[in-house]
Amino acid sequence: MIKIAIISPVKYLAFSEYGDIDMVLTPLIIGDQKTATYINFYKNSHKYKILDNGAFEMEKEGVGCNFYDVINAANVIQANEIILTDYLYECGKTINAIYNCIRILDKKDLKGKFILHAVVQGNNKEEWMDCFDKLMAIDEIDVIGLSKLSVPKCFGLPDEKNGPVAKSRVQAINYIINSGLYKIEKDYLRKNAYRGKRIHLLGGDNWTSYELMVLSKYPFIRSIDTSMPIWYGLHRKSIDINSGKCKEFLDKVNLFTSQEIVPEINICILHNLLVTHKFSKSQAEVIVQ
Repeated sequence: MIKIAIISPVKYLAFSEYGDIDMVLTPLIIGDQKTATYINFYKNSHKYKILDNGAFEMEKEGVGCNFYDVINAANVIQANEIILTDYLYECGKTINAIYNCIRILDKKDLKGKFILHAVVQGNNKEEWMDCFDKLMAIDEIDVIGLSKLSVPKCFGLPDEKNGPVAKSRVQAINYIINSGLYKIEKDYLRKNAYRGKRIHLLGGDNWTSYELMVLSKYPFIRSIDTSMPIWYGLHRKSIDINSGKCKEFLDKVNLFTSQEIVPEINICILHNLLVTHKFSKSQAEVIVQ
């Protein structure tokens, strides 16, 4: 079962989640984009909270929020898990940043307070696998994130518009399994003597439900966060209930969209949520608040 955190991009739709995971964005907790509604919602949530560093939202900068801001935001909302600093497409800088984050946590006497989540980066397949291998060997890391930006760059095809994230991430998982360097033990992916880690899928595309169907057989894939069901529903794009795919590919989500939810759109959103729920094989209740 892959747990799902649904991020709502709609300003007045509030927030929607599957199961017992919240995905929270640091830029909306700390800084100019913060809002009291967003902060209070997650402060009062009793779900398992993953705090994202905002690298996807800050794609043009190539890196997410300052790690000290991530720590501050984590304390504000009482996060359970934090995503450490990563540099888009840069393996070496990401690994160095991960070690620096761990040192900062040690100096602040915060070791063990948060589950630590590191994102794999690279400019090609070889760099990406080198980064993955290095993260697998860092004992402090609990969760490894597979980015919807770096994975398609390293495992996808140029100008692919039919499920680029889904297809490339399936390829990446198969590549990891077939490498022979890792083994599955007690639902975790392991490397030699190092303890097991779980994998989180960062974001999705028009084939998200299909991806969940394919990858749900791997117990070490713990969770995914995505705005896809709502973002596509807002544009009246429905996921096919048989294939788990949407024929059309939309551009990057706008988290600050303000749009009236007319009945037609609401039906499309609910359809997408239920189809995603079906393909994840999750028994979690769908909650739309």
